[in-house]
Formats: sequence, structure tokens, C-alpha cells
Amino acid sequence: ADPFHNPLLLLAPALLMFALGLLALRLFPRLLSLLAWLFAKLPGVSLVTALRFLSRTPRAYGGPVLLMMLTLSLATFTASMARTLDQHSQDRARYRAGADARLASPGASIVTGGDMRDLPRALLTQASSDGAAQDVALEASNDYYYIPTEDYLTISGVQAATRVAVSSVDLKIGQGSAQDGLFYGVDREKLAAVLSDTWRDDYADESLGALMNHLAESPESVLVSEKLFKESGLRVGDRISIEMSDLGTRQDVLFTVAGILGYFPTLYPEDKPFIIGNLDHSFDMQSGQYDFEVWLDLKPGTNIQGIEAAAYGYGLRLIAATPERLLSIDTLRPERQGLFGLLSVGFLSTALVTIIGFLTYTLYSFQRRLVEMGVMRAIGLSSRQLAVLLISEQSLVIGVSTILGTLFGMLASSMFLPFMQVRIGLFPDTPPFLVHIAWDQIMLVYGIAALMLVITVVVTLLLLGRMRIFEAVKLGEAV
Repeated sequence: ADPFHNPLLLLAPALLMFALGLLALRLFPRLLSLLAWLFAKLPGVSLVTALRFLSRTPRAYGGPVLLMMLTLSLATFTASMARTLDQHSQDRARYRAGADARLASPGASIVTGGDMRDLPRALLTQASSDGAAQDVALEASNDYYYIPTEDYLTISGVQAATRVAVSSVDLKIGQGSAQDGLFYGVDREKLAAVLSDTWRDDYADESLGALMNHLAESPESVLVSEKLFKESGLRVGDRISIEMSDLGTRQDVLFTVAGILGYFPTLYPEDKPFIIGNLDHSFDMQSGQYDFEVWLDLKPGTNIQGIEAAAYGYGLRLIAATPERLLSIDTLRPERQGLFGLLSVGFLSTALVTIIGFLTYTLYSFQRRLVEMGVMRAIGLSSRQLAVLLISEQSLVIGVSTILGTLFGMLASSMFLPFMQVRIGLFPDTPPFLVHIAWDQIMLVYGIAALMLVITVVVTLLLLGRMRIFEAVKLGEAV
């Protein structure tokens, strides 16, 4: 359930990338032979000579190429793993919290798909032990019913606000028996702005804006969960009956299916079926307003204590499970920090060893081929052509190793990262686990590879400038 408790799970992708590197070393000379055959038809001798040398002497560069591929593949995999797990933690915290801040009336129970059962014990303790806050809020009335939503925008740090009312209902579809469900009454005009950071494109086949437009088709339009839509055989345009009792009196309300969505923040497909509808229409059908929450979208860096203090002025309390608190519980786990720290140190050490190894390979290769380059100069190859030849070799070795290493890392990420999901809570599969390739970190690694290429080119040019033909070519003596 928790990959941080079993670091040996990293062994399988590491072995895969090592095996792919060994396989690439077998195929690399054949690829270079094909390229040499193609470039032989073009003018110029430097690039063709470099390709032929690399294709005929794979042992000369096998070690550096393998080292480069392993470095790039491991860097791609570990960076993508860190990005994927961090992003999933953020997505999960935002999904469970719903919005940056949720304000509720003192006596209202928090009824969501996850319910209070899916919240960490630390937050439950904090919510129940916050006695002073509850004492202040319990003395307030329900005057917030009549406060315009725009008034919440005057709170420092609030950039969007919307109302969300949660109802436990009985769903009646066709001739079947009623089943328990959840109805979310929302303000379709303001909801999208509040959920801009929480909503993901894979939560529904349509954008959040398009879904809200479906609710605008008529007051009784609703969005139903994909699971309920499939299990009940519903179609868009069908009528369903929902028994609501938010004001103490049971009332059957007819709604029209206008759209489908797979996920909605704080709601879980594995739990009760859910329906999203127009809040004002729900108020009208039950002849009055009932308890609703105020969901807020905050500016980055907003002090949550300030929001909590402002909420008391409106007679509301802040629901303790904010995204920041949920995320901190997940990211501050010692095993998580230890593993990520180990991977970071390992990558830096590997990068340093790769740079040193490649520079050593460059110097050793130049010294070993000194006679060969002297002969080339003696038979008419200019210093410029010889420089292009050596730079082409270095560029091919580093370039192909970088590309292959990145591809191997991406392949390992797509294959193994889905098994790295931290499966905690009642509904660990919601929201869905997505693999993210850390392209910004990969670009940093590319920068290191480019720096290494520049250093090797400079060293090669300096060595070429100091080379003398009469010193390099010594008949009967090997250098």
C-alpha cells in the first residue's frame, strides 16, 4: 500500500533501464553503420570518418555510452517519480478538501462522498479540539443565508467565492427502488472560478465550463455521476425523481439529466451515487434556503487564520481539512523525505561521476589515437576537418546517449510509476493516479549534458592545438 516502506521497488525499473542500455550498445554500431552508408553519398569526409570509426570500434566508447544512458534514464525516472507523487499528493489533497477554504454553519454536518471517515486522524483531532473557535461560532445565527456571495470577496486574500449545498437524498430512477445518493446544489456561474485549481481535465469528458453550461439549459438540469449513468441505463434528457428533505419535509423533485461527469471534488464514485444541480432551484423546490457551505478560492500565500477569523464574523466556521493541511500531513512523512533525499543525493553523485568519467574518456581516447590523427594530418586532412571529426564523435556519443537515456527513463516511468501510488484512505483510487514526466528537470539534465559536451569540445580543441605531426607520427614506435 505504501511504496515508501519498500525502497526495493526501485530495483525493477533500474534493472530494466540497465538491460535496455546493454541492448542499445549491441544495436548502436549497426545504426551508425547505416548512417555512415547514407552520409558517404554526401560531400565531406569528417562526419563519415567519425561514423565509421564509432561503428567499427564499439568497445572504445561502450563504457561512456552506457554510463550516460544510465545517468539520463535514472534521472528521468527519479525526477518523474518525484513529480508524479508530489502532483498526486496535491491533486488528492485538493480533491478531498474541495476548495482552498470551506466555510460552514456551526451546526451543519459535513456530508460528502468521502465523509469524515476519509480524513486523517490529525485533522479530526484538530477539528474537535478547536473549542474556542466553536464557542464563538455557535453563538452566531444563520444570517449568512442573506449575505451576497460578493461580500466574501472583501475578505483579504479571497479571489472567488461560491455556494455549495450538500444533501443526502433518495434517488428514484424508473420503476426501480429508491437508493441513497448525494445531491450537490451549486452556483453554476461562480463554481468554475473557485475550482480552477482543483479541477482536472480527466474528471469529465467535457470541461468544467461546458458542464456548467449544461446546468444553464434549464433550472431542473442536473449532472449525474458516470457510474450512476451506466448502472441505471440513463440517457441525456431522461427525467429522474429525487426525494429531498433538507427542511424537514420530504419533497419529490423532478430533474432532467443534462450531462455526465466521472469525478467531482469531495465526491467519490466508489461511495454513494452523486448528482450536481442548481442550488437556487433546489431552494425553490423546497420553499426555502437550507444549510450550505461557502467555498473560497484564495490567493497564493493567504493566511488561513485570517480567513478563519473573518468567517466568525459571518457566523461560520472553517472546515479544518484545507488542502495545505492535508498536503503537509502527506509530504512531511519521514520515509517520504528520506527516500527523495536519497534519490537526490544519488543523482548528484551519478552526474558528477559521469562528468569525470567522460572527461577521462576524452583524454584517454585522444592519447590513444594520437598516431592515427597524426597520419590523417600527414595525408592531407586539415586541422579544421580533424576538429570536426572529433567533435562529431563526441556529439554523436553524448547526443545519442542522451536521447536513448531519456526514452528509457520515460518507458520505465510509464511502466512502473503506476505501482508507486501511495494507497491510503477509504478510496485510494480517487482521484485517478496520473504519471507526469518532469520535463523541466529533464531540461536541467540536458543542460548538464550540453555543458559536458562543451567541456569535451574545448579540451579536444586545446589538445589538437598542441599536437605536432612529427611528434605524433613516429615510425616503428607506438604512442
